Formats: sequence, C-alpha cells, structure tokens
Amino acid sequence: MNSRVLLIRDTSWFTNYPTAALYAETLYSYVKGYSVNGEIAFDQQFLVEILQATGRSRAGVSYPIDASNVLAYMRSAKTPQRLICLAAWNNKLFLKLIANALIQRITSGAVQPENLLNVLLQGLNEHI
Repeated sequence: MNSRVLLIRDTSWFTNYPTAALYAETLYSYVKGYSVNGEIAFDQQFLVEILQATGRSRAGVSYPIDASNVLAYMRSAKTPQRLICLAAWNNKLFLKLIANALIQRITSGAVQPENLLNVLLQGLNEHI
C-alpha cells in the first residue's frame, strides 16, 4: 500500500481476516483511546439472510431493498453512475444507508424477533 498513515478504513486492505481485525482493533483503540473486546464481521450472504428475515427496507433509494436485489444494489451503489465530483463521492455510503434502514425496520417493531434471532444465532454458530 505504501502509505505512511493507516486509517480504520484501510484495514480492508488485508485479505486475511485475523490480520485485518487486529489492525482494526489497534487503530480503533488509537483513535478512541480505549479498546474493544472483539470484532464481529459478516459477508454479503449474511446480509441476504438478514434481509430474508426482516423483509424489504428503504435504503435511501427509490425502490425497496430486499434479499433478492441487495447484492445488485450494493454493486451498483459503489460505482459512480455518472460524472460527479469524486471528492464528494462516497463509495461506501450504501453500507450506512442499508444499516440505518435495517435498524429503523427492526426498532419499529416491523420484524418478528424470532426470525431475526434465528438468523443471528445461525450466523454466530457457523463461524467462531
């Protein structure tokens, strides 16, 4: 990478998850002044499974995001569709939009807790 300074976002540079997690934990503690007890990460497939349990959400786009279209949405959202000011463009904004939509849906009571808990427990049991 040839960078003199690493930021938390740069931990995704490491392809080995334990290495990336170690750097994320170290950089987080450096920035915040306190450490974390661990990390939780999940992949795109787990997001699909969460959306199967929670149903459709509005993620700041004109159409509902669900398990059938979330992967296509994420691929298109991280690539600029038209000429824009690159300094103002955020290729990971879609993550925040999806997370906020899911949190809003879950906290509004629109999701059956049993369905979501089953998916979360299954995901935790698949990899420790």
